[in-house]
Amino acid sequence: MYFSNFKEMDKYYWLFSSSAQSIAALVAFLLTGYALVLNLLENVQRDDPTLVEIHDSFRAKYFQRLKWVSIITGLSIVFNLTCILLNGYTDKFIPFVMIFTFLITIASIALGLY
Repeated sequence: MYFSNFKEMDKYYWLFSSSAQSIAALVAFLLTGYALVLNLLENVQRDDPTLVEIHDSFRAKYFQRLKWVSIITGLSIVFNLTCILLNGYTDKFIPFVMIFTFLITIASIALGLY
């Protein structure tokens, strides 16, 4: 998977650039949703104190998932930007970095939707 045509490679680097921005926007929406859900849970919990245990369990599980999404997404953004940084180099390891970046990007989108 060695590319010698510069115009063909530009398409891939544009893809990595735009995917880093899109993933960052996805995480921003997820964090905003998380903040809104926690606020709604706290409002409901004030009215009904019997929901404290259920909300604490939900909050812990939700935080755990959000932590993993943040880690995978952070790695995805770093690798996308690394691919842009490697623009112009012709080493043999670059296609492997591109494939790994593609896979981790798909994983971060899938975790964000899950």
